[in-house]
Amino acid sequence: MYDYTASIKAWTDEKLVQATRLSCEAHPICETLHCIFCWERMYNTLCWTTGQIITIICFANMIIISLPWLCLLCKIIISLPWLCLLCKIFRLLVRVTCYIFATLNPFNRLTSSLCRKPPNPMMYTNRRKRLRSRKSSKFCVICLIALIPHTDGCSQVISINAHEEVCTIKDNAGTCTYNEATVITLQPLQQETCLAIKDCSNKLVAVISLKVDNIKFRCQKNVEFLTRDHKLVSESIHRCYLAGSCVENACENASPSDQLEEFSHTANNSPGYTFCSQSCGCITCKGCFLCQPSCLFYRIYALPTGDTIYTVFNCPSWETIVNAEVTIRQEDSTTTNTLHLYPGQTTMWNNLRFSLIGTIIPQLPILSSAFMETDMGISIIKPAHKGQLATHSAGQLQCSTKQHAEQFKCIFASKACTCTHGLREASCLCSPGDMEELMKASPLPLVSKSFIVLSRNKQVYAKPNIGSTLQLHLVAENMKIATLLSNSTCEIESSDITGYYDCVTVAEISLYCRSSEGQTIANIECPTENQVAQCTASGHLKKLVFHFATSIISTECIESCPGGTARFKIKGTLQFVNDNLLEGETKSETVTRNISKDISFLGDLPDLVIDVLGKIPDFFFNTVLFRIVLLITAIFLTVLCICRGMCCLFSKPSHSKKLL
Repeated sequence: MYDYTASIKAWTDEKLVQATRLSCEAHPICETLHCIFCWERMYNTLCWTTGQIITIICFANMIIISLPWLCLLCKIIISLPWLCLLCKIFRLLVRVTCYIFATLNPFNRLTSSLCRKPPNPMMYTNRRKRLRSRKSSKFCVICLIALIPHTDGCSQVISINAHEEVCTIKDNAGTCTYNEATVITLQPLQQETCLAIKDCSNKLVAVISLKVDNIKFRCQKNVEFLTRDHKLVSESIHRCYLAGSCVENACENASPSDQLEEFSHTANNSPGYTFCSQSCGCITCKGCFLCQPSCLFYRIYALPTGDTIYTVFNCPSWETIVNAEVTIRQEDSTTTNTLHLYPGQTTMWNNLRFSLIGTIIPQLPILSSAFMETDMGISIIKPAHKGQLATHSAGQLQCSTKQHAEQFKCIFASKACTCTHGLREASCLCSPGDMEELMKASPLPLVSKSFIVLSRNKQVYAKPNIGSTLQLHLVAENMKIATLLSNSTCEIESSDITGYYDCVTVAEISLYCRSSEGQTIANIECPTENQVAQCTASGHLKKLVFHFATSIISTECIESCPGGTARFKIKGTLQFVNDNLLEGETKSETVTRNISKDISFLGDLPDLVIDVLGKIPDFFFNTVLFRIVLLITAIFLTVLCICRGMCCLFSKPSHSKKLL
């Protein structure tokens, strides 16, 4: 009835050396019994069906009736006194028990007193007649046991009967037949629908048992891309001006696809992007000789962390598949066949025509999800499309073909990392590339209240649960159709509800349902939830799923079967789970390359000096400031010359007088 988990742990020198965990799913004891006459079934009286109980009672009555004759036979043939004594004791116990029940039953005494007849004289009856009467009673009991039929329960369905006239034209002659058709609306939950086929004289000809497993949708795959587990690494190198690749306008002309000689072979031959940022200059900047800005080159590239290749695909269309198990029970034979039904198509078998009119299913947006597949299984992931290199998703790194994925010739989002620049290296925070973690969020099979998404033989199937129905059109040629229903009641036992609330990961409950006869469907109605459960005569255990919005659950539900309703309670505590769809960034692995001092630029130093000196005149003569300074200097010299000339002119006469 309940799930159990057993764990064994072993320690040596305070170290855990062995840990084993075994989980056992709940199974009803009645479903595990595959025998009819065995001690296990005798011990478990709850597993006895109504027919088995009647059989046991009749068998016990036969033993009681035949016991005196057994005693007489033993007395005549074997002459065992102890067996005769045992028979007498048993007969005495039976008489005492009957007398006690007759004495304690007041209704029996009242009726016996009211209906008492006058005593009749004792009539002599021949012993042979008494023996024949006892034999006839035993024969009747055996016949009753043999005539008890084994019938399965017929579920309650919606059916509409109609008459159909079909005319066939051949050689300009028409032949018409009048058939009876029925339209059945049922839930595809393995519920059994029973139809009685009668002839024109209203005589029962056969009974048709129709059981639809479920409505299945098969995914039509569309592969978007392939991907692999990876990590993002940043590699940095600082170069002084005119050293290596750090030439004039190096950062302005840098391209993300550049492969520089300063980077390692791994960085240049891995998928990645190259960036350049200007840094410091002069002797204080890593000993640079020139004061022009230096170059900080860094490259972000991806490295594989595993050999697993992941295939990302979606399902633009779904193919509808309905399998129906049809059984025809006649007086002398039973025939079973599985029919594959498709919408709008007619399937014929044994003078019966089956047509799937249509299916009604709830809205299932999850069918438009993306899927990720490996050799180990399939999972549902966040939407990812070809060419959309979205970070924190499976589409962060994409490979076009399987060969490219094996060779790791892939591309990833250039914005997968956010970097900050220092003087000598770049530090980056990057999106994680662990695809295995993405698959752990929603692996198949994924069970919810309204659907089941599962994988089988690398194909994805979806099965709607509660809320889905189908309409089936059935025609019996030259026959009448009547629907058979059972009137069974149900008993339900439930475990505590466990699981999660407010998420796709559902809450589960183990529910044991037993019907009074045959197989039927119980409708379960809770204040905020509806479900259905399958019930059998021996008891059926099933896990039902619910969606609740609160943590503490204590609600009363009503189960409805064809024979009546009953109440039961669901209680338990649910948890909230984070589906890990949003993950934080991780610091990338940083590689800083150190290159020995490059003095190759000294060979070009003379040419550099000559070039600088040659540019000085052009610099001065082509600037406005130099022209203004030159004009002011010329004016100043002109004024100075004029002043000196005038001073010399006025100072000569005074000098001559002193000489005289």
